[in-house]
Amino acid sequence: MDFDFIYVGQFIERKNLESLLDALREVPEARLLLVGSGAHRTVLEERVLAWGLEHRVFFHPPVENRELPRLFARSRTLVLPSTEEVWGLVVNEGLAAGLSAIVSSAAGVAPSVVGMRGVLVADPHSAGLARAMRESLAASEAPIKSPEILRHTPVAFARQFARALELVQ
Repeated sequence: MDFDFIYVGQFIERKNLESLLDALREVPEARLLLVGSGAHRTVLEERVLAWGLEHRVFFHPPVENRELPRLFARSRTLVLPSTEEVWGLVVNEGLAAGLSAIVSSAAGVAPSVVGMRGVLVADPHSAGLARAMRESLAASEAPIKSPEILRHTPVAFARQFARALELVQ
Protein backbone atom coordinates (compact mmCIF):
# COMPACT_ATOMS: atom_id res chain seq x y z
CA MET A 1 0.00 0.00 0.00
CA ASP A 2 1.21 3.46 -0.84
CA PHE A 3 -0.61 5.34 1.92
CA ASP A 4 -1.31 4.54 5.53
CA PHE A 5 -4.09 7.13 5.69
CA ILE A 6 -6.44 8.77 3.22
CA TYR A 7 -8.79 11.73 3.61
CA VAL A 8 -11.41 12.43 0.95
CA GLY A 9 -13.45 15.62 1.03
CA GLN A 10 -13.38 19.38 1.05
CA PHE A 11 -10.37 21.34 2.27
CA ILE A 12 -12.31 23.64 4.57
CA GLU A 13 -11.84 24.56 8.21
CA ARG A 14 -14.53 22.36 9.79
CA LYS A 15 -12.93 19.28 8.21
CA ASN A 16 -10.11 19.81 10.75
CA LEU A 17 -7.26 18.91 8.44
CA GLU A 18 -4.72 21.03 10.31
CA SER A 19 -5.27 18.84 13.37
CA LEU A 20 -4.85 15.77 11.17
CA LEU A 21 -1.52 17.11 9.90
CA ASP A 22 -0.45 17.93 13.45
CA ALA A 23 -1.36 14.38 14.49
CA LEU A 24 0.67 12.98 11.61
CA ARG A 25 3.76 14.62 13.14
CA GLU A 26 3.33 12.19 16.05
CA VAL A 27 3.28 9.17 13.72
CA PRO A 28 6.58 9.60 11.86
CA GLU A 29 6.37 6.42 9.81
CA ALA A 30 2.95 7.24 8.28
CA ARG A 31 2.04 8.61 4.87
CA LEU A 32 -1.17 10.55 4.17
CA LEU A 33 -3.09 11.16 0.95
CA LEU A 34 -5.40 14.20 0.95
CA VAL A 35 -7.98 13.98 -1.84
CA GLY A 36 -10.08 17.02 -2.58
CA SER A 37 -9.97 20.78 -2.93
CA GLY A 38 -11.12 23.89 -1.17
CA ALA A 39 -10.34 27.30 0.24
CA HIS A 40 -8.11 25.86 2.97
CA ARG A 41 -5.65 24.14 0.63
CA THR A 42 -3.04 26.92 0.74
CA VAL A 43 -3.03 26.86 4.54
CA LEU A 44 -2.60 23.07 4.46
CA GLU A 45 0.26 23.26 1.98
CA GLU A 46 1.96 25.86 4.19
CA ARG A 47 1.57 23.60 7.25
CA VAL A 48 3.00 20.63 5.38
CA LEU A 49 6.11 22.63 4.47
CA ALA A 50 6.48 24.32 7.86
CA TRP A 51 6.22 20.99 9.69
CA GLY A 52 8.52 19.12 7.30
CA LEU A 53 5.83 16.73 6.10
CA GLU A 54 6.32 17.22 2.37
CA HIS A 55 7.67 13.66 1.91
CA ARG A 56 4.75 12.11 3.80
CA VAL A 57 1.70 14.17 2.77
CA PHE A 58 0.43 14.06 -0.79
CA PHE A 59 -2.33 16.13 -2.36
CA HIS A 60 -4.63 14.69 -5.02
CA PRO A 61 -7.33 16.63 -6.86
CA PRO A 62 -10.99 15.69 -6.39
CA VAL A 63 -12.09 12.54 -8.19
CA GLU A 64 -15.37 11.17 -9.47
CA ASN A 65 -16.99 8.63 -7.12
CA ARG A 66 -16.26 5.85 -9.59
CA GLU A 67 -12.52 6.59 -9.22
CA LEU A 68 -12.48 6.34 -5.41
CA PRO A 69 -11.97 2.56 -5.30
CA ARG A 70 -8.62 3.00 -7.09
CA LEU A 71 -7.42 5.42 -4.40
CA PHE A 72 -8.90 3.33 -1.60
CA ALA A 73 -7.00 0.29 -2.91
CA ARG A 74 -3.74 2.20 -2.38
CA SER A 75 -4.64 3.11 1.21
CA ARG A 76 -5.02 1.37 4.57
CA THR A 77 -7.19 3.67 6.74
CA LEU A 78 -9.70 6.40 5.90
CA VAL A 79 -9.66 9.37 8.28
CA LEU A 80 -12.60 11.73 8.83
CA PRO A 81 -11.29 14.26 11.42
CA SER A 82 -14.14 16.81 11.19
CA THR A 83 -15.10 19.00 14.12
CA GLU A 84 -18.64 19.15 12.71
CA GLU A 85 -20.12 16.57 10.34
CA VAL A 86 -23.83 15.80 9.84
CA TRP A 87 -23.01 12.30 8.57
CA GLY A 88 -19.80 11.53 6.66
CA LEU A 89 -20.82 9.21 3.83
CA VAL A 90 -17.19 8.75 2.81
CA VAL A 91 -16.79 6.56 5.92
CA ASN A 92 -19.44 4.17 4.61
CA GLU A 93 -17.70 4.13 1.23
CA GLY A 94 -14.27 3.50 2.73
CA LEU A 95 -15.51 0.72 4.99
CA ALA A 96 -17.33 -0.92 2.06
CA ALA A 97 -14.01 -0.91 0.19
CA GLY A 98 -12.36 -2.78 3.07
CA LEU A 99 -10.51 0.14 4.64
CA SER A 100 -10.13 0.69 8.35
CA ALA A 101 -11.53 4.05 9.47
CA ILE A 102 -10.75 6.71 12.02
CA VAL A 103 -13.95 8.66 12.55
CA SER A 104 -14.31 11.87 14.52
CA SER A 105 -16.63 11.62 17.49
CA ALA A 106 -18.27 14.75 16.03
CA ALA A 107 -19.39 12.90 12.88
CA GLY A 108 -22.99 11.73 12.60
CA VAL A 109 -21.85 8.41 11.16
CA ALA A 110 -19.79 7.51 14.26
CA PRO A 111 -22.60 5.80 16.28
CA SER A 112 -23.56 3.62 13.34
CA VAL A 113 -20.04 2.27 12.70
CA VAL A 114 -18.55 2.09 16.20
CA GLY A 115 -17.73 -1.51 17.02
CA MET A 116 -17.16 -2.54 13.41
CA ARG A 117 -13.80 -4.15 12.65
CA GLY A 118 -11.16 -1.55 11.91
CA VAL A 119 -13.20 1.42 13.14
CA LEU A 120 -11.79 3.79 15.73
CA VAL A 121 -13.89 6.72 16.92
CA ALA A 122 -11.53 9.50 18.00
CA ASP A 123 -11.61 12.87 19.65
CA PRO A 124 -11.08 15.34 16.77
CA HIS A 125 -8.12 17.08 18.42
CA SER A 126 -4.61 16.26 17.24
CA ALA A 127 -3.74 14.15 20.32
CA GLY A 128 -6.86 11.97 19.89
CA LEU A 129 -6.26 11.62 16.16
CA ALA A 130 -2.59 10.71 16.69
CA ARG A 131 -3.55 8.05 19.25
CA ALA A 132 -6.08 6.56 16.82
CA MET A 133 -3.58 6.68 13.95
CA ARG A 134 -0.98 4.76 15.96
CA GLU A 135 -3.61 2.23 17.06
CA SER A 136 -4.86 1.79 13.51
CA LEU A 137 -1.35 1.15 12.19
CA ALA A 138 -0.70 -1.41 14.92
CA ALA A 139 -3.98 -3.26 14.42
CA SER A 140 -4.66 -2.81 10.74
CA GLU A 141 -5.90 -5.80 8.81
CA ALA A 142 -6.13 -4.06 5.46
CA PRO A 143 -8.03 -4.83 3.48
CA ILE A 144 -10.79 -5.98 5.80
CA LYS A 145 -12.43 -9.09 4.40
CA SER A 146 -16.26 -9.07 4.40
CA PRO A 147 -16.70 -5.67 6.10
CA GLU A 148 -19.77 -5.44 8.35
CA ILE A 149 -20.96 -2.31 6.56
CA LEU A 150 -21.92 -4.49 3.58
CA ARG A 151 -24.61 -6.15 5.69
CA HIS A 152 -26.46 -2.85 5.85
CA THR A 153 -29.06 -2.81 3.14
CA PRO A 154 -30.26 0.48 1.66
CA VAL A 155 -33.37 0.26 3.87
CA ALA A 156 -31.31 -0.33 7.02
CA PHE A 157 -28.99 2.51 6.04
CA ALA A 158 -31.93 4.87 5.53
CA ARG A 159 -33.28 4.01 8.99
CA GLN A 160 -29.89 4.67 10.60
CA PHE A 161 -29.53 7.93 8.68
CA ALA A 162 -32.99 9.03 9.85
CA ARG A 163 -32.00 8.25 13.48
CA ALA A 164 -28.88 10.37 13.10
CA LEU A 165 -30.94 13.27 11.76
CA GLU A 166 -33.27 12.98 14.75
CA LEU A 167 -30.27 13.28 17.09
CA VAL A 168 -29.13 16.45 15.30
CA GLN A 169 -32.58 18.04 15.60
